[in-house]
Amino acid sequence: MFDLEIDGQRAIVSLGLQGSPPPFAREDHLYPVIYDVGADARPIAFRISDNTVNDNTGEFKIEVVQLE
Repeated sequence: MFDLEIDGQRAIVSLGLQGSPPPFAREDHLYPVIYDVGADARPIAFRISDNTVNDNTGEFKIEVVQLE
């Protein structure tokens, strides 16, 4: 199993998308989402969870911005 985790949970759970994940973006593989961390600044932990590491390729690009 290969997953991106945010703050200790699968990203799809942390982002509240388990019931309605974004559609597959075949062309660019970009999935813009909003992760509300609340009013106070704090660190966000990103982690790759993977139990089979010998087949890994590719990358994640995560951009964090403050919404106004």
